[in-house]
Amino acid sequence: SDGARRYDLRATRAGADLLVVTWRDVTERSQAAQRIADAERRYRLIAENSGDVILHGRDGRVVWVSPSVEEVLGAPPEHWVGQELRVSIPAEDLAAHEDRVLTVAAGGTVHRRLQLVGADGATRWIDARSKPFYDAAGRPDGFISVLRPADRDVAIEQEVEEARRQQGLADACFRRSMDNAAVGMAL
Repeated sequence: SDGARRYDLRATRAGADLLVVTWRDVTERSQAAQRIADAERRYRLIAENSGDVILHGRDGRVVWVSPSVEEVLGAPPEHWVGQELRVSIPAEDLAAHEDRVLTVAAGGTVHRRLQLVGADGATRWIDARSKPFYDAAGRPDGFISVLRPADRDVAIEQEVEEARRQQGLADACFRRSMDNAAVGMAL
């Protein structure tokens, strides 16, 4: 603390030549308000600078989304705010999406890898974690989701699976060669 004190001063005219002045020390309240403002600013900066997308939704629509959505889904927050979430879900995944919505609405947490359609119409893999969102008074106010791009992870997993498949084919071919070739039978 800088040692400075903050006061709430009030003056009231009590007569033609009389002025009543009262004051109250509001230093602690002022410092608390500053700490809250600093914390809000810090958390907003974290949300805005995160590589993950942070999304607040309510009644099936986007209420707020972090700026990182532009890098992940190809359009700035203004494009997504107010939009129905269903628009970003591939048609074949809508039933699973509805199940996830019901789970979160019932107070549960959902962590799934899913596909979302970006602003350009391309489908992207996303690791999503969603749970109920509560306002400052503790009342339910939709949901909050953290969306982490997973295209690279999915590509690596597919490459590993393809390598395993190719290795299995090579092993089977080697076994057949050994089982059916004269040299293999001799060995």
